[in-house]
Amino acid sequence: MKNEKIENISVSSEDEELEAKLQEIDELYDLSNSEPVTPMWQQMKEEQYAKLNVTVKQLDTIIGICIAGLIILAIVIGLDATGII
Repeated sequence: MKNEKIENISVSSEDEELEAKLQEIDELYDLSNSEPVTPMWQQMKEEQYAKLNVTVKQLDTIIGICIAGLIILAIVIGLDATGII
């Protein structure tokens, strides 16, 4: 089957009306300038973070120290349970 180029296309008045209505709908529901919608849980989390007067880097440091403390605690408990300490 050959690919043929169509040069003459006739447009009826119904097609023009349909195109105009589609254009109106596109303008009515234009989301190109809107901000992306964030999930509710993320909005709640961001509100809680806004209450803290720390930067993201400081918060990451605090979380890292807490995780390191939990790991050390688990090691000490494991060593105590085996009788090494």
